[in-house]
Amino acid sequence: MPKLDDVLGGYGANAFTTTINAQLVGQWRGVPITALQITTRDTHIAGYVYKTNTVLLVPRSVPGPDVVLTRQGLSWTNFLERDREVGHPPFDALFHVHAKGDQEARTVITPPLAELLATDSRTQGRVFFFGPQHLAAVFPGVITQPPVVAATADLLVEIGQLMSYR
Repeated sequence: MPKLDDVLGGYGANAFTTTINAQLVGQWRGVPITALQITTRDTHIAGYVYKTNTVLLVPRSVPGPDVVLTRQGLSWTNFLERDREVGHPPFDALFHVHAKGDQEARTVITPPLAELLATDSRTQGRVFFFGPQHLAAVFPGVITQPPVVAATADLLVEIGQLMSYR
């Protein structure tokens, strides 16, 4: 999962110590899924700050370039990287797209996918990773949030299905 520390708010190399506290592996709606609970420790002047997040990971139905989606203003790295445009105004207004170029972003974020992501309430508070072989969603909190985990897993499966219809 590229850029995980950056997207979660790391302030430089070696700022974080990341620990996997729990891991669940199984099937969700017929799709292999891995759920991880990760805790990051960030070093600050006054001590350490601990953050716990849950990561859901499913296979990517169509391999492709790396793309990371964060909400506009969600991550401090949004100010350091160019925001790529996919040409869907509601989506472009909501998401900061981290990709090598606009074409890579458009290859991954097709119009139907942009529409889903721009209108679905399950995207709130989530960061999405489109790795070469996997899709992932990261959200704050522990793995023991059944409604949030289920909704995010459903969304990832739907994203994978949309990506397979190209």
